[in-house]
Amino acid sequence: MKKGLSISYIVIVLAFSAIYILPSVRIYFDYTNLAIITLVFYAIFIYKKENVKPIKNIVANLFPYMLLMFLVARNWDFKMGFLHPLLTSWCMLFPGVLCHNIIKRDNKIELYTIALFSLSLLLYVMNNTIGAFSESTDIMRELTASTMEDSLRLKYVMANIGGYGIAYGCGAVVVMLFTILVKYKFNIKYTFLLYAIIGYFSYFVLNAQFTTLLLLTIFCTILSIYYSDYGQKHKIRLFVIGFMLIILAPLCMQLLAQLYNGTTIGDKLVRMNLAISGGNVSEASGERSLNQIKALKLFLESPLWGNDILNNFTNVNIYHESHSTFLGVACSTGIIGLISYYSTYWSVIKPLFQEYSGKNKNYIAIVLYFFLFSILNPSESTEACWIIFMIVPLVYFISDKKINIRIKKNV
Repeated sequence: MKKGLSISYIVIVLAFSAIYILPSVRIYFDYTNLAIITLVFYAIFIYKKENVKPIKNIVANLFPYMLLMFLVARNWDFKMGFLHPLLTSWCMLFPGVLCHNIIKRDNKIELYTIALFSLSLLLYVMNNTIGAFSESTDIMRELTASTMEDSLRLKYVMANIGGYGIAYGCGAVVVMLFTILVKYKFNIKYTFLLYAIIGYFSYFVLNAQFTTLLLLTIFCTILSIYYSDYGQKHKIRLFVIGFMLIILAPLCMQLLAQLYNGTTIGDKLVRMNLAISGGNVSEASGERSLNQIKALKLFLESPLWGNDILNNFTNVNIYHESHSTFLGVACSTGIIGLISYYSTYWSVIKPLFQEYSGKNKNYIAIVLYFFLFSILNPSESTEACWIIFMIVPLVYFISDKKINIRIKKNV
């Protein structure tokens, strides 16, 4: 479905990109405002032009989850129990709906403009954040946990310093770029440039100080090999190399830390090594683990349809402190809510990759990255969702298309 170039379409999408990615812009939009403007855009530019109505599918799939939030979890509170989950979920899923529309429009100028602009904004935030590491190596964690003074936090937000959403989004970019390399067996034009980009994003992921992010990125990167069309022997070799790198990473960090002993780099390597090995588990991390166990127990008390998380103070605290979207949905709406919530996300994510991947299934590594992210962390982050559901599929699709065209010319 080729569409003519629409300047207004591009300009508005670029504005959404700034709202979702830039912390200094995002701060002015709550979920209600963001949902309203994205719904207006959807009604004008997408609704009448799509044979399949994504918003109808989203509402249909999400309805059991919203109903349980309204009747059970939020005890008949319509605003927080029904409306808020709907608007929040829409804000997270909108990038995926929009990305699918952009790809179906198949306008080269729109594709490249939106992809390059979004990537540029992401790199801008990454550069600002890397610059802020000189002030505090844990700045992304501090912004996420809100452990700094409000005035200082606002200063960093207005300076477009990223938090955990940017960090986990960059992990997905690393997996996507490696997936492209694996899919085309490292036989890509400008491979060196792609290696450099992967190295830059990997450096950011490594320095973000989120241990789960690092392990998740490595695991899904290796998983992309399993879903490639390599021969069995080659897969085994790559697996062995990957796991050896994981095993040797702490040892390499220790050796480098000794080499740079007494320097800023050495101190950072020591902290990173401790984080990976679990040697510096903070009090907050220990408390988080306890709350996750409590959330699991709360889920088991009413596994089918969840618990009241509005009037019961203990339940409210467990729900908010579980640090996991999966556990939050499980303890509040049970198995029914989990099926409803994740089937909604799957209905949006599936066509973003599967439709354009042919017989090769290594895109599954990217999809699995998001679902594991939501199990291990709160995944309702506008930055992470824009990167995972917009930037990653767009770049994946553009590169896939260009490489296939080059292969056909060479044949």
